[in-house]
Amino acid sequence: MRSYEVTERGKIVIAVILVLLIFVIPAIIFVAIAGASPPPPPEAPEAPNASSVEPLPIPPEDTSPEVPDRPLPNGSGLTPHDPSNQEPPKNGDDNGDDNGIGNNEPDATDPPPETPAPQPEIEPARLNLNEGTMLFVFSPDSQDAMDDATVSMFGEFISSPRNTTGAMIAIETPNLSNEETVALKSAIADAFSRLGITRGRLVYIQSEAEPGEHSFEVRMSFYLTSSGK
Repeated sequence: MRSYEVTERGKIVIAVILVLLIFVIPAIIFVAIAGASPPPPPEAPEAPNASSVEPLPIPPEDTSPEVPDRPLPNGSGLTPHDPSNQEPPKNGDDNGDDNGIGNNEPDATDPPPETPAPQPEIEPARLNLNEGTMLFVFSPDSQDAMDDATVSMFGEFISSPRNTTGAMIAIETPNLSNEETVALKSAIADAFSRLGITRGRLVYIQSEAEPGEHSFEVRMSFYLTSSGK
C-alpha cells in the first residue's frame, strides 16, 4: 500500500476548506432562511401614560370688562348698562328719531312748495308817426329801465313830423303810487337822455284810470305850448 505525505500547500488548502464549511456555508443558509420568512409586524407606539398628560386650560366664561352695579363717578367714561332704560324707536324709525330724520318718504303734513306766479309778458310798443303818438306798457314789478327795443321805438317817435321846434312831450299815465311814479319817470328820462332829449321837455299827466295788477299802459304825444306857437 502506497502512503501519502501531506505537503505544506495541501495543509493550507485543507484549512481553507474547513473554514468555508464551518463559517461561510452556515451563514449562507441563515441568510436564505431569513429572507424567506415574512418580516415581523411593526411595533405599535407606546400609549402615553394618562398620569403624564396635562389637561387643557379651561377658557374663561366672559372676557368682557366687568361693569360695577353702582354708578361710576363723573368723568369715568363708563355708564352701567341698564336694558330697562333703553327706549324703543318711535314712528317706525330704526334710529329712534322723533322727527323722522333718515326717512326718505315725504311728510304728509308738509304743504307743497309754492309755485311762483309767472311774470306777465310786456306788449310791444305801438307807434303812429303821423299823429306823433306812442303807446307802450311798463311793469314796475319786472322793469327798472326801458329795454333796447322800447328805446329804439323812442328814437322813431322823436322823428315824427309832430316833433317841431318848441314841442313838448306829454306823458299820460294812470293813477300810480309814489313808488311806481318814481320808477316810471326815471326809466323814461334815462331812455330820452340817450336820444338827446332833456327832462325839461317831458310833461307828465296823470289820468283817473287805475293801473293793472302788474303793468300799465303809458301814452306819449307831442304838443305845442303857447310860447312855442
